[in-house]
Amino acid sequence: MSIPPRPFSLAAALASTACLAYPFASMGIWIGLGASLFLLLIWLLPNRWKRAWVTFALLISSAGLAAVGLLSSIAPSWMISAAALALAAWDLDLLARSLHQDPSLGNAGALLRRHYLSLAFCLGLGLIAALALRTVQIQLSFIWVVLLAAAAFFALDRLWRALAD
Repeated sequence: MSIPPRPFSLAAALASTACLAYPFASMGIWIGLGASLFLLLIWLLPNRWKRAWVTFALLISSAGLAAVGLLSSIAPSWMISAAALALAAWDLDLLARSLHQDPSLGNAGALLRRHYLSLAFCLGLGLIAALALRTVQIQLSFIWVVLLAAAAFFALDRLWRALAD
């Protein structure tokens, strides 16, 4: 029996808020701390009071607050982690909504396990790459960045297809 996505979504939202709140609090930026705690309160609202657009707005707000922290040079590792965890919380909330709207899926243990594994893989790989690439300073022209991004997307697509088979 698989655990439904709602507790994982709340845990990811709580972790995202902690990653946002701690650096703001340690730097004495109380408005950032207040904004992150306000976002947590909205994340914790029961699903019957939240619409799908609210969770999307929470994702955008969390990523925006993390971007403000990054641009202010406030603990970039914490801010990157906060944005990634907010994305995971949003994804899990959407999964919970889709399972709730389609009762024919039931508990769908295999679907949930596969989704959890792919989310953990993407989240872990993305965080490791983002935090590792913070230490590398390379100047490239825009066309090289676009070509490298296209190659990375192609490689990830190939990897994903190979793992799916």
